[in-house]
Amino acid sequence: APFRPACPPAPRRPRAPRPGAQWTGIVTRIAERLLETGAVEAVLTMAPDPTDRWRPVPVLVMDPRQLAAYRGMRMDEATRLRDPAGRVGERETMRLADRTALVTGAASGMGAATARLFAREGARVMLADMLEEEGRALAAAIAAEGGTALFQPLAVEEEAAWEAAMAALLGAWGRLDILVNCAGISGSKTNDLYDTALWDRIMAVNARGTFLGVKHAVAAMRGRGGGAIVNFSSISGNVGQERIHCAYNASKAAVRLLTKAVAVQEGAAGIRVNTVHPGIMPPMRTSGVTADPAFRERMLAHVPLARAGSVEEAARAVLFLASDEASYITGAELHVDGGYLAS
Repeated sequence: APFRPACPPAPRRPRAPRPGAQWTGIVTRIAERLLETGAVEAVLTMAPDPTDRWRPVPVLVMDPRQLAAYRGMRMDEATRLRDPAGRVGERETMRLADRTALVTGAASGMGAATARLFAREGARVMLADMLEEEGRALAAAIAAEGGTALFQPLAVEEEAAWEAAMAALLGAWGRLDILVNCAGISGSKTNDLYDTALWDRIMAVNARGTFLGVKHAVAAMRGRGGGAIVNFSSISGNVGQERIHCAYNASKAAVRLLTKAVAVQEGAAGIRVNTVHPGIMPPMRTSGVTADPAFRERMLAHVPLARAGSVEEAARAVLFLASDEASYITGAELHVDGGYLAS
């Protein structure tokens, strides 16, 4: 005979009516308001589908630049809001408002993406690079969006150039709050993986250049309440790779350990120092074999997310480490690599 429970099952509670379109409309209006005030950049909620199963639904996704364009505003007006009485007020929503930042390698790639994002988040940004035409064009573009930026020629391996850059920055804005050491050159544009001259060149730009930036930033930040330094290392600073000059790995490993040492030494001064470790990104200007599609395809086979990253994704990691959201983080590594190092 079929099994019968000793007690009949408890009656099922009647299901509450599904909110449906009315619920979604309310959430959409809330999301619009949050986006309009700049409190958030995107809203992802849970909504019921026709089978009453709840699933993630992107209600609205809009970054500050899109918001400014959508509302017909300049970037510096994107956080303004008008109350029902018609009074206009400022809402402090920008993550780097009233901060001063210096970004090296800012004329292209991840440096340019970082500089743009910093400006959109309220920072005054010095764009430091050897590419003067591109750097000045980016500074003008940032100004056209309502941001504040100036260009400074900088050969990061030369100490005199750093002294001139810091003098220009302090003369213009009075203080340095954030340094981003992004300038660097690749080690994949050679057939001689033990070329001594290339070793010297890579170490000069990637390692010495980062050291000089940290040295002069620390001097400017001490006694002013501290600051944040974000150094670009790489997955190449954690693991070895084929067909890349060993100086690239050595230089990025040097950046990694330099960062931890300075984080320990300067923590009492309120200076936080961290590294970002990008994985497979769009090729650098100085890339060689790592720009080859076949080589990149082989590398991507080891990336759990199965795709290359974008310069904007790296820039958002830098923004986090530079902002007060990372106020208790120093000496850390943030891998922006799609899971490459985890695999």
